[in-house]
Amino acid sequence: METNGFKIPSSLLKQFDECSFGGFVLFSFDGDGNPQVHSKHDNSLNAMAVQNFIINWSDAMRKISVENTMQILKSEIEEPLQEDADDYDDTLWDESPFDEDEDEEL
Repeated sequence: METNGFKIPSSLLKQFDECSFGGFVLFSFDGDGNPQVHSKHDNSLNAMAVQNFIINWSDAMRKISVENTMQILKSEIEEPLQEDADDYDDTLWDESPFDEDEDEEL
């Protein structure tokens, strides 16, 4: 598959490497929308450290996403219930549906 879209310039990746202490990982999308990963590490210790950081960051983002989804669902459930409660007419149950005189005849 030929890619004619944007690619991260190697000069920019070199600058990332120069500015980092031990390495970097850069996630991006190319011009065709395909995910790309660019990484460089000075040694295996730095590679493992950044890998662990990515795992922790990903877990935290997943938890935040789940919490946000739960809040949205909770508000969607509670709002209609409140609207229904506002429309509820509790005077409908003030009188018994059965006439007391009918009970005495039995």
